[in-house]
Amino acid sequence: MQAPLHVLLITSFYPSRESPAFAVFCKEQARALATAGHRVGVLVLPRPRFSLLPDRAPGPAGELLLAAEDEGPAVLRCPGSVPYDWPRTASLVARRRGLHAYARYCRKHGTPDVLHAHFSLYGGDVAVALKEHHGIPVLLTEHHSAFLTGAIRRGQAPFVRRALAGSDKILAVSPQLARAVAPWASGREVEVLGNSVDPGFFTPGEGPPADAPFTVSTVANLRPAKAVDLLIEAFALAFRGDRAALCIGGDGGGERAALERLAAARGLAAQVHFLGTLTRAQVRDLFRRSHVVACSSRVETFGITLIEAMACGRPVVATRSGGPEWLVEEGCGGALVPADDPAALAAALRQVREQTAAARFNPQRIRDGCLRRFAEPVVLGRLATIYRELAAARPRSR
Repeated sequence: MQAPLHVLLITSFYPSRESPAFAVFCKEQARALATAGHRVGVLVLPRPRFSLLPDRAPGPAGELLLAAEDEGPAVLRCPGSVPYDWPRTASLVARRRGLHAYARYCRKHGTPDVLHAHFSLYGGDVAVALKEHHGIPVLLTEHHSAFLTGAIRRGQAPFVRRALAGSDKILAVSPQLARAVAPWASGREVEVLGNSVDPGFFTPGEGPPADAPFTVSTVANLRPAKAVDLLIEAFALAFRGDRAALCIGGDGGGERAALERLAAARGLAAQVHFLGTLTRAQVRDLFRRSHVVACSSRVETFGITLIEAMACGRPVVATRSGGPEWLVEEGCGGALVPADDPAALAAALRQVREQTAAARFNPQRIRDGCLRRFAEPVVLGRLATIYRELAAARPRSR
């Protein structure tokens, strides 16, 4: 049996008590790696924010680190945030606090074998700085939708390129994202490794009650890129006045009030249910009692809720927005429609209802197809192999 590795994840995006669903895939990957027997730490950098003024951390340098969380992997959080609109300032602040946090982490937990950064900005940027100082190899996993939309700003470009050039290996979470990242990577290979789903947690359960209305669900931050407004429009076209319900999980992004007004304006006040922020167990239970799970995003680098729904044996309908094209197998409990097309989305949802009434979906087949590619043991096994290759290639003397 191979010895466990010591891996330090570095990211600016990680769940908090205030935003428990934010970038939850990072937290769940850390948990899964620890469960698999590896020593795992997480260094959470200051989160980027939109502001004209740089954030200033309170207290002297020795107090920059917040306390570690009390369960799972050791999690150290840098306080404050960095200004998204000032990339150079953001990088300098993230690097300064990240290097100080790393030193404090190592004093308590020892030196990691591998640094695994999530997102170039600013996890990859800081991880490469640590590599330059300490010689620790870096794996970078890119998730950022800005590569797909062309939204990387001119001032951010040098830090993106530095992170990609300095990493020892680069992953992207979907083939579409890998193709978009490749031009920034100066000829470096960008491999694909998706996010994972816990097959012991996301399970089919008993399924929707026999007397339940036809239930469509979605879970997302309520921001424009998720296009929940288009899902409401599609639901109105497909099911207004029918025995059907749309359940919307998630909050944040500032759009909930506008979406509630839209649902009321379309005559859906009694059919659309806003559930707010959900725990992981609540997400699972929502999927179990749904007939179909929808993703209406305009851009999506992966689509974690889709694989969670499929692991629960539920059919999914998603837009062709990046990641879903790779995740959803049409004809096997899934359908893909163009983005920004409520009529196509409505037609797909109506077809799922017809197929559900005819008992044409096989929950176990949907689940098996998902787990074959995205179950935690599959994805983590590949990660462990990469970690070992990087650790073995690390120079032992400098």
